Amino acid sequence: MQPDIAHHTIIMLKAKDAAALAALEAECFSTTWSEERYAALLNAAPVPPDALPGFCAFGLRAENGGLDAYISLGLHMATGEVEIYNIAVREARRQRGNGKRLLVHALREAALSGCTRALLEVRAGNVAALALYTRAGFQEYGRRKHYYTDTGEDALVLCRDLP
Repeated sequence: MQPDIAHHTIIMLKAKDAAALAALEAECFSTTWSEERYAALLNAAPVPPDALPGFCAFGLRAENGGLDAYISLGLHMATGEVEIYNIAVREARRQRGNGKRLLVHALREAALSGCTRALLEVRAGNVAALALYTRAGFQEYGRRKHYYTDTGEDALVLCRDLP
């Protein structure tokens, strides 16, 4: 398949995008956060004002204005770490480089904000996500047995240093 990333613009999602973000998440995952939770998290002001907020999300907005993909992350400046919470790509837009593009963008923004390490948890059986993270330089750091309550599946904890 031909990549379609040229037809998308990466944007920082705001509270007004909470409904679209929650809807895309519900389309992609069995366990989700609510629109209200996203609105509250995305409404928090960063400190200092020109920094990334403690919680942020970047999205790929298609030419038609729809949200085709997003990445959400938390910045923990006290430890210099960024935690990737989710990457979701609409099914019709997968396998086109969209998840990779968001991940690269988010890691670059986190590094520019002073983060030196990235962490994430991923389902042990999520082959596509594991391939993406491995190609991006993440390595297994640990395992959380039976972490996911909906399936009892293990979570792999992955990390990588940021330049």
